[in-house]
Amino acid sequence: MRMTAGKFIALLFALVLVVVIVISLGYSPKARLVPLIIAFPTLALTIGQILREFGVIGQKKKGSNDSKDVLKESETNLKGYWTILFWIGLLIVMLFLIGFFPAIALFMFLYLKLQGKESWSISIIMPGCTLIVIYLAFVFGLNIDFYGGLILELVQQS
Repeated sequence: MRMTAGKFIALLFALVLVVVIVISLGYSPKARLVPLIIAFPTLALTIGQILREFGVIGQKKKGSNDSKDVLKESETNLKGYWTILFWIGLLIVMLFLIGFFPAIALFMFLYLKLQGKESWSISIIMPGCTLIVIYLAFVFGLNIDFYGGLILELVQQS
């Protein structure tokens, strides 16, 4: 059984999620709530993807085994993985620099507009609605404060 890019990425992602869960368990009950709410369902979905990648569940691809088709599909998949890694990296950098709420809004807008090629109205309305739901559920409902970002911390220190 060959290690493909899809298998590698899925296994790496599962490993990162396990590390996040283990680290989160050391936090106070209030601080670990959000990481665990996100990490456990994501880990379950990632395990499902791993099982699909290794052929345990789902149907195997049927069709030609022509080497040109396989090579073209492999190049397309690799380009997709790099695109995904770019967007994830961008989100992480934005979260660190500008904080949770601005990063989520800006990331969603950029992703919908540039990658998803959505209309301006969808690209503006969706992040706005998402922020409202997150604010009402976590900040208002559960009284959880989110990270404000490095830039805000530096401005407040000045």
